[in-house]
Amino acid sequence: MRKTTIKLPINGKEVEIFAPTVRVMKLAGLEKSDDERAIKLVVSCANMSSDEVESLDMLDFKAIEEVVKDFLQPAKKSA
Repeated sequence: MRKTTIKLPINGKEVEIFAPTVRVMKLAGLEKSDDERAIKLVVSCANMSSDEVESLDMLDFKAIEEVVKDFLQPAKKSA
Protein backbone atom coordinates (compact mmCIF):
# COMPACT_ATOMS: atom_id res chain seq x y z
CA MET A 1 0.00 0.00 0.00
CA ARG A 2 1.31 3.43 -0.94
CA LYS A 3 1.87 5.85 1.92
CA THR A 4 3.85 8.91 2.87
CA THR A 5 4.55 10.89 6.02
CA ILE A 6 4.26 14.66 6.25
CA LYS A 7 4.85 17.20 8.99
CA LEU A 8 1.82 19.44 9.45
CA PRO A 9 2.75 23.10 8.85
CA ILE A 10 0.87 24.54 11.84
CA ASN A 11 0.55 21.69 14.36
CA GLY A 12 4.03 20.32 13.65
CA LYS A 13 2.81 16.75 14.15
CA GLU A 14 3.96 14.04 11.73
CA VAL A 15 1.06 12.28 10.03
CA GLU A 16 1.25 9.08 7.98
CA ILE A 17 -1.08 9.27 4.99
CA PHE A 18 -2.17 6.27 2.94
CA ALA A 19 -3.37 6.31 -0.65
CA PRO A 20 -7.16 5.99 -0.81
CA THR A 21 -8.56 2.62 -1.80
CA VAL A 22 -11.57 2.05 -4.03
CA ARG A 23 -13.59 1.34 -0.86
CA VAL A 24 -12.56 4.68 0.68
CA MET A 25 -13.48 6.55 -2.51
CA LYS A 26 -16.83 4.74 -2.63
CA LEU A 27 -17.65 5.61 0.99
CA ALA A 28 -16.57 9.24 0.53
CA GLY A 29 -18.79 9.43 -2.55
CA LEU A 30 -21.83 8.75 -0.38
CA GLU A 31 -21.39 12.08 1.42
CA LYS A 32 -23.71 14.93 0.41
CA SER A 33 -21.26 17.82 0.05
CA ASP A 34 -17.73 18.32 -1.27
CA ASP A 35 -16.59 19.37 2.20
CA GLU A 36 -17.99 16.20 3.79
CA ARG A 37 -16.33 14.09 1.07
CA ALA A 38 -12.98 15.79 1.68
CA ILE A 39 -13.26 15.25 5.44
CA LYS A 40 -14.16 11.57 4.93
CA LEU A 41 -11.11 11.08 2.68
CA VAL A 42 -8.77 12.74 5.17
CA VAL A 43 -10.25 10.74 8.08
CA SER A 44 -9.74 7.48 6.20
CA CYS A 45 -6.36 8.18 4.60
CA ALA A 46 -4.73 9.73 7.69
CA ASN A 47 -6.24 7.24 10.18
CA MET A 48 -7.65 10.10 12.24
CA SER A 49 -11.03 10.45 13.91
CA SER A 50 -13.63 12.87 12.57
CA ASP A 51 -13.15 14.99 15.71
CA GLU A 52 -9.38 15.15 15.15
CA VAL A 53 -9.80 16.19 11.52
CA GLU A 54 -12.48 18.76 12.29
CA SER A 55 -10.21 20.28 14.98
CA LEU A 56 -7.27 20.72 12.58
CA ASP A 57 -6.12 24.16 11.54
CA MET A 58 -7.30 24.66 7.96
CA LEU A 59 -3.71 24.83 6.65
CA ASP A 60 -2.97 21.44 8.23
CA PHE A 61 -6.16 20.00 6.73
CA LYS A 62 -5.25 21.35 3.28
CA ALA A 63 -1.74 19.87 3.55
CA ILE A 64 -3.20 16.39 4.14
CA GLU A 65 -5.85 16.89 1.46
CA GLU A 66 -3.16 17.81 -1.11
CA VAL A 67 -1.24 14.59 -0.40
CA VAL A 68 -4.43 12.57 -0.85
CA LYS A 69 -5.11 14.37 -4.16
CA ASP A 70 -1.54 13.66 -5.29
CA PHE A 71 -2.11 9.95 -4.71
CA LEU A 72 -4.98 10.15 -7.22
CA GLN A 73 -2.83 11.58 -10.02
CA PRO A 74 -1.53 9.21 -12.71
CA ALA A 75 2.07 8.12 -12.27
CA LYS A 76 4.52 10.12 -14.35
CA LYS A 77 6.33 8.08 -16.97
CA SER A 78 10.10 8.34 -16.97
CA ALA A 79 11.83 9.09 -20.25
